[in-house]
Amino acid sequence: MLWPEKEKDVLSEAIAAALSANMAFAAGVLRTTVDGLANIDHIRREAGVASSRAEIARQRMLLQGQSQAARLEHVHDILVALHTICGAANTLAISRQFQHGSDDNDTARANGYDALLSTLRAEMIGNKVQASVGSPDAAAGSDDLDRAVQALALAVKDYAADACTSGTQPM
Repeated sequence: MLWPEKEKDVLSEAIAAALSANMAFAAGVLRTTVDGLANIDHIRREAGVASSRAEIARQRMLLQGQSQAARLEHVHDILVALHTICGAANTLAISRQFQHGSDDNDTARANGYDALLSTLRAEMIGNKVQASVGSPDAAAGSDDLDRAVQALALAVKDYAADACTSGTQPM
């Protein structure tokens, strides 16, 4: 390939966009009332499209022989975690149709997801923030969405740790 760095940039940008879109969807579901559930369709679509673009970019690198196997395996783990977040957020949105909707705890969780997103994005590009990547407070909730977000935090932490031990820049 003539411009391998360009492909790496495409993957980096796609992963960053998928990370942002899926976390925005998760936080949006938590903030949405029953009456506003129809309004989250656009962020749901953005999350799905961004995840698809990231998966395509990863697969393209694999097919072009730019395997960097360990790095792309960690990217795969991140993408699986993002798909799990999207699924858990969809399940929560559907169940909200039959419940009361958002409450103060959900708003606090959504705010925590927003803060975590900043930390994860910084970790993805190799900036060490805090001691390590955090995860949502287990006391805030331990539903499927929180567990999926915790899995994402661990996948990003593993990705960044592998990049540090291999001496490469994460993204």
